[in-house]
Amino acid sequence: MKSQTYREAVLKVAQSELKQGAREIGGNNRGPFVDKYLAPSGVRAPQPWCAAFVSWCLLRAAQDQQVRPPLPYLIRVRSVWSEANRRGWVTEDPQPGDLVVWWRGSKTGPLGHIGIVEARAGSLLGTIEGNRTSRVAQFSYRLGRMPRLLGFVRIDID
Repeated sequence: MKSQTYREAVLKVAQSELKQGAREIGGNNRGPFVDKYLAPSGVRAPQPWCAAFVSWCLLRAAQDQQVRPPLPYLIRVRSVWSEANRRGWVTEDPQPGDLVVWWRGSKTGPLGHIGIVEARAGSLLGTIEGNRTSRVAQFSYRLGRMPRLLGFVRIDID
């Protein structure tokens, strides 16, 4: 039950950022929202920020739930994916609050993209993603038709 509550908290944080209109301001990969997401890593803008957005949501949810963050603060998609694989958190049944991970460039290369599953209705999947465009935004996909998908991550809180 604790894991479900945590995933709900992750989603609530992402939805709050969406409602605040989180976006780049002043140029590509720049602005106060991007700075906020990168700050806990010690890295400064301009930097790609999709994984930083997800890590920030994970961190805030852990703070809200008064639990230890389940992952280190990671700003590289492939680092999140590697850590999730190492911990056995990869799932084929995405649910709200799970993470969704794509590859970019080449399937085994260093680049990727990550978001948070917001909703699922049968084969339809809704997500909240940062840095797919210049803002935190909602997107829709059909399972089985998601090019470059690496997989889904269900974070488990002990």
